[in-house]
Amino acid sequence: MQEEQILYAIAGVFIFIFVIVIPVLYAKRGKVIRKQKQRLSKIDNSTDTIESLKHQILEKNKEQEKQNELHKEEVNRLKNQLFTLENDKSAFAKKLVHDHVLFESNTITASNYVETKHKLEEVFDFCEVHHFDMKSDKEEAIRMLKHKFEEKVRKDLESQKQSDHKAVMQEESDFKAKVQDELNRLNQELNKQKEEQQQAIQGADEKKVELLQQRIQITEKAIERATQQVKDSTSGFVFVVSNFGSMGEGIYKIGYTQSEEPLQEIEALSTNSTIPFPFDVHAVVPTKNVFALMEHLRFSLNKTRVNRVNFKKDFYNVELGLIIDTIKEKEENVTFQKEPEALEYFQSMEVTADELQYLSETNNK
Repeated sequence: MQEEQILYAIAGVFIFIFVIVIPVLYAKRGKVIRKQKQRLSKIDNSTDTIESLKHQILEKNKEQEKQNELHKEEVNRLKNQLFTLENDKSAFAKKLVHDHVLFESNTITASNYVETKHKLEEVFDFCEVHHFDMKSDKEEAIRMLKHKFEEKVRKDLESQKQSDHKAVMQEESDFKAKVQDELNRLNQELNKQKEEQQQAIQGADEKKVELLQQRIQITEKAIERATQQVKDSTSGFVFVVSNFGSMGEGIYKIGYTQSEEPLQEIEALSTNSTIPFPFDVHAVVPTKNVFALMEHLRFSLNKTRVNRVNFKKDFYNVELGLIIDTIKEKEENVTFQKEPEALEYFQSMEVTADELQYLSETNNK
């Protein structure tokens, strides 16, 4: 009886388990499974979203790469365009420089080198302002200009030497002709004086004979000098003068003359109306060849020239001592006066305006 109760109790427990517990467990398991399915569904949806995002990212990357390629192409195009423009500008600048160098080189003379060089430098300054690197071209252009200038100077010097030689020959010829004319005149004068002397001797006019004898001696000496001048046509005097009032301190003019009276020639320079004051004479040097001595002075003092364009203007900004030393290289006996007198200049500086007015009125009366 007791065993049956136990069996019933066990059977009731199993029934409870199968009827109540198991369905409840299955119900809970179903909820869990549904939740898992929902989660799996969400996961599937998330996977689609991820794939979609991946696809979108991939497309964006492709689009970005395409844009980058387009950007690179545009950048390269612009770089090529810039390079072409710069090349065109450089080519224009080079042509400008080349044409200018060619033009200036063809127009350069022995007297316009500095002016031409400055014009050429202005072109390179223009290029530099506009950011063209023409440094190497500039150096080459200056070298070319110097070469052209030196070539031109050599030709001009050769031409000048020939011209100077012809001028010297002509001057010597003119000088000889002039002296010969004077010699002929003196010989005629001498013959006339001798005839007059013979007549005076015949007339027993002793005073006239003596006077004519003195004149004959003077004429004979003049004939002797003229004859010597014909034989030696290169002799003369080189002189050094200054003009403090007209040219300023330290400026000297060097010249030459073949006259027997060099001071008269210098005085003639002082009477020129283009200068306000007379020249002061520092040296008058006799020489057997004035042309050779002048050439030596011009060569030795060339860097001290006042006029560096016209080489026929023999004015020099130099110490007098250097001029004298240069002369002494060719001539032994040289005497000179160092300090300029400039008498009229300093006297003029002492005359007041009122005194000048008084002197002017007095001289005009």
